Amino acid sequence: MNRAMDRENYSARFLIHISAKGKQILTNYNSSKILTKLQKKIITHIVVDEFKDVFGKLSHNELLSRASELNELFPSESKESWYQPTFSFVGGKKTRIGRLPKGCLYDRNCNYTIPKVSLRKSNDSENITPLCSPSEAEWVEYQQTKTWIRHHEDEWPAVMQKWALTSIIRLYEISKLEKRTCGLILDLYPTLRSPDGYQLGQIDFDTKFPTKSSALFEKWNSFIESLKPILVADVSDKSAKLF
Repeated sequence: MNRAMDRENYSARFLIHISAKGKQILTNYNSSKILTKLQKKIITHIVVDEFKDVFGKLSHNELLSRASELNELFPSESKESWYQPTFSFVGGKKTRIGRLPKGCLYDRNCNYTIPKVSLRKSNDSENITPLCSPSEAEWVEYQQTKTWIRHHEDEWPAVMQKWALTSIIRLYEISKLEKRTCGLILDLYPTLRSPDGYQLGQIDFDTKFPTKSSALFEKWNSFIESLKPILVADVSDKSAKLF
């Protein structure tokens, strides 16, 4: 994978057109010529977050380029509202515009933080570890898929498919976390918070424990029998003892 070429190709237009939300906002704008504050925020997140997750911060020239693109796509929103640097070149002469750069692209570029993964060595035999470390191209593709999933929760069948395809690398990533807390995992994979997020957890469980997904159901009768002595000894509510 040619990362330099990919960086150039990750334009505002490209990212908006591969995003279901981005395309919908653009379609609505073309009809109404109005971009709400919420829609502008979503567009900003799409353009900055998806780029930054893969390549890191956008440069001054990249911010200028995207501000121009967005002004062309949404003419009612000035280029400066997206990004205004501290200087510009007029007739080949550098002219100061303001003391500090500003604009929603600039703010998001500064403030959006890619979730950090703290790695640790592990001898846990239950960890799913690839036979060899993922290549740079595989990691880039994995990060792209993570970002796509985060912005396309309304395309749930596709989300589940992409989640399953990245399950092994994700389990490897989780296994290397220094502190594997529920909060950290939910921050790294916010789609798990969605109402159907449990389905994604089931996919990863089946990947890690392929023979265990139906274990509880298969042993349900023996499980119930093992509970009965506890019910007799410790539960005082008569209705709770009825099976």
